[in-house]
Amino acid sequence: ENFPEVAKDAFCNKIKHVDLQIIEWIGPKIEELLKNAWINSFKKLRDISPNELKVILDRGGKQFSLANPTTWWEQAKYAFNKKWNELEKFQELLGKK
Repeated sequence: ENFPEVAKDAFCNKIKHVDLQIIEWIGPKIEELLKNAWINSFKKLRDISPNELKVILDRGGKQFSLANPTTWWEQAKYAFNKKWNELEKFQELLGKK
């Protein structure tokens, strides 16, 4: 049975990949580590404490020991609310650009 195009688009948009690498200091390996811990959305990243994130990073091994998740929740808040300009300005303050 074929889905109407509108329904197909809505379904596809709901399950699209969330790119956590938009967040400064999250690369492919940290993103994989977070998603394995069910941190797979900006909302979840926004709502988890830096201390809880540090525990997840520590479980991943010492290659993640230099990662500093203290600003991830705030960056995720901007991304969750689709405030891309504010996110970019915040990341500039962090030294991204």
